[in-house]
Amino acid sequence: MKSIRLIFGTYNSFPACGDGKLPEAIYQSALKPFLTVLNRFPAMLAVLHYSGCLLEWIERVHPEFIMLLADMVKRKQIELITGGFYEPVLTMIPHADRLGQIEHLTTFLRAHFGRRPRGAWLSQCDWEPCLTSMMSTSGVEYTFLDESHFRRAGIAQAEMNYPYMTEDQGKTLTVFPLSQKLRQSFLLESAATVVKHIAAMADESSSRVVSLIHGGEKLGYVGASRKRCYEEGWLQEFLTLVGGHDDVISPVSPLNIVRQEEPRAKIYIPAGTAPEVVEALLPAERAQRQAIIKKRRRFSDLEALLDGGTFRQFLCRYPESNFMYAKMMHTYIRVNQIRGDKYRKKAAREELWKGQSQFGYWHSSKGGIYWPHVRKEHYRAFIEAEKMTRMDGMFTPSIISFDFDMDGRNEYVYQGRDLNAYVHSRGGMLFELDFIPIRWNYGDTFNRQLEFYHSNGDQTYDRYPRKSFMDHFFAEGDGIEDFQNAVYEELGDFLDHEYELVKLNRERMELTMSRDGAVKLRRRLRRIRVAKKYVFRRLALSVEYTVTNQSEKPLDLRFGSELNLSFASMHTQDLAMDAVGNSKKARLANGPNDLRDVGELLLQDLHNGVDISLASDKPFCLWSVPLETVSRSFREREKIYQATSFVPHWAFRLEQGELWTNKLTLSFGRRKK
Repeated sequence: MKSIRLIFGTYNSFPACGDGKLPEAIYQSALKPFLTVLNRFPAMLAVLHYSGCLLEWIERVHPEFIMLLADMVKRKQIELITGGFYEPVLTMIPHADRLGQIEHLTTFLRAHFGRRPRGAWLSQCDWEPCLTSMMSTSGVEYTFLDESHFRRAGIAQAEMNYPYMTEDQGKTLTVFPLSQKLRQSFLLESAATVVKHIAAMADESSSRVVSLIHGGEKLGYVGASRKRCYEEGWLQEFLTLVGGHDDVISPVSPLNIVRQEEPRAKIYIPAGTAPEVVEALLPAERAQRQAIIKKRRRFSDLEALLDGGTFRQFLCRYPESNFMYAKMMHTYIRVNQIRGDKYRKKAAREELWKGQSQFGYWHSSKGGIYWPHVRKEHYRAFIEAEKMTRMDGMFTPSIISFDFDMDGRNEYVYQGRDLNAYVHSRGGMLFELDFIPIRWNYGDTFNRQLEFYHSNGDQTYDRYPRKSFMDHFFAEGDGIEDFQNAVYEELGDFLDHEYELVKLNRERMELTMSRDGAVKLRRRLRRIRVAKKYVFRRLALSVEYTVTNQSEKPLDLRFGSELNLSFASMHTQDLAMDAVGNSKKARLANGPNDLRDVGELLLQDLHNGVDISLASDKPFCLWSVPLETVSRSFREREKIYQATSFVPHWAFRLEQGELWTNKLTLSFGRRKK
């Protein structure tokens, strides 16, 4: 008689949210009702994965859930599987942290539920062959990968529903394919149709196994799934029908399969990631074409074999992801240099691990890198870990030069007691600015860029990194609206080109850079040199500008220095702005502002309790505009505040060989209570 074995379950994790509203909403809509329904069907075996940080939150807020889960584990209905504790993409983090994060969650599960897990969940099914030996070393015996991984390994669809073995460095691992068809049809088709699909996979050998493991938040939280799944009873009907087909469909434990039978064959699986991740990797135009192909069902096995990607490609897709990854690697080195204090090292390492969570590194359906609060949690963890590496009484401020972001060029990192400031040779820009007492990166900005789901008029797109001390030469007629909508004419070539190191004075904490470039005036390129000297102090940094006319003609110039600072929001409860000029102080709107004769800009970060001032030796005209992006999360489009752009600018005339100089100073201080 024909039969098929079914591995059924969910994987559960989501981004950190400081106020706890998101976890609570997902818990009430999806996690709790799913386990409640599953508990009514004790014969329905399930494999479940929860990230460690999610389990900690549930244990703290809803301990009754942990009690029910423990009871279901005890009666062997549920098999819990491990993974990275803080839900990292394992291929993106150092080898030692892969082992450490898996063991951390494994220890948690064993302590709370009495059994050491032998399976592991890979975030986003991101795979590299070296994970085989790493997971085997961690005591992991099996994992799951998307069917697309197996197609790239040469497995035909008819041979898909079996466990396979893979090997690395003499160590082996069993890998189960995840059914794309069942996952895509789940909830969308009737419960009877999905069960019919499962039964159709049965054969006479009784050795076939199909794996259906769904994202937990999609069963109750996303879209109308709560109504479909629980109010209309879809999930209960599905479990009832599976139980009614027990002569054909047998729910099974993956560990029992691994322990009791041989895999189908040994295969070697190329590096790759889940199809939805590959779609997010694609440039907007190609993603739109691929969506059309899928909709027309012209996506063949050959195309799947040739098309792929790895999670690392997000480091190229989003520069902000690469900067965060570089910060993670830099922090990893710092943490592992701690000697003689194992408790401090352990605490610093756990903060580092928190910053390795996958969500801040890519644009997922859960928001991910577009959500500032998610990125801020990453930076908060890295800054806290760095603080722990500094021994009391032994830390000395310094400037170090090394290839921070691994692009083949040196960056310059000032490490102070209260400020960290990272300067890039590209544009001579300041791309990270940490105020250490509050563990906040004011340089954590995000560019407006095209995504495949954008429609005409959604937003404008940035042509350069929205960082700080970006050097502009504006055309005479351009105004604040042109700048805000990115339709102004950039006359210079300084924004996105290399600045050369002139002098690095580590004793005086000074860094001087310059670029010999050009400005286009009256259709002619005129040679200009821009030099800027960064001077770092405990609670301030300044940039001393020198603009030199190297052409043979007098030049009328309109020069601006753009700063982008990231706050909690643009609302008045989080940010207040005042302009000081001619001994007068004026409160500004948190929207666009176009001002003249400003001597100092005062910013009150009310969310963090920090006062920031931007002062200039020469009075300036000022544009300030909020920077917002349009993104999609949980299938909903939303406009998200990312930062505020401040552009002090000056108009002046330079004769041949003449210099223009000015100093901008950015100062920080804690607000008095």
